[in-house]
Amino acid sequence: MMVPVKRRTLPLLACTLAVLAAACSSSNAASIPPPRYVEKSAAIAAGDGVCTALAADRQKLLDDFRTKVPQPTIEDAQAFLVNTVTPRMDQAVGDFHRVGEPTKDRPAWDALVVHLDTDLLYFKAMIRSDPMSLLTTNPFEREAARFQAYGFKTCGTPAT
Repeated sequence: MMVPVKRRTLPLLACTLAVLAAACSSSNAASIPPPRYVEKSAAIAAGDGVCTALAADRQKLLDDFRTKVPQPTIEDAQAFLVNTVTPRMDQAVGDFHRVGEPTKDRPAWDALVVHLDTDLLYFKAMIRSDPMSLLTTNPFEREAARFQAYGFKTCGTPAT
């Protein structure tokens, strides 16, 4: 005995199957471009440029904040870090990801980028618990020795 199927159910089922088939087909799959390879010296130069821009922007943002809010509360510091500093740091780490893969010493480069990601996550996690100290902390300072060992000039210099 057959179960009666409503007229709307069958077309809806057919459309659902068509959408699933289209999503699973290889011709419609989104492609991720292969990594862009760059010379190690070009990667270092681009990375140092990212570090220089981040340091300058971060200092300007902090100076502007201190001018506008000379006696910040914890809430002021949290808002500033979440809404102003963190997006700029996200941009810088993203810029590092977009530099490309160096043709030499790729494992060391990849380790640097992973450490930047980890340091940024740690910084974001600390905003809730200790925002006041984060106003004067360079979250990437722990990576200075790694940057210097890789050959960076600016990125390997601890912030002052």
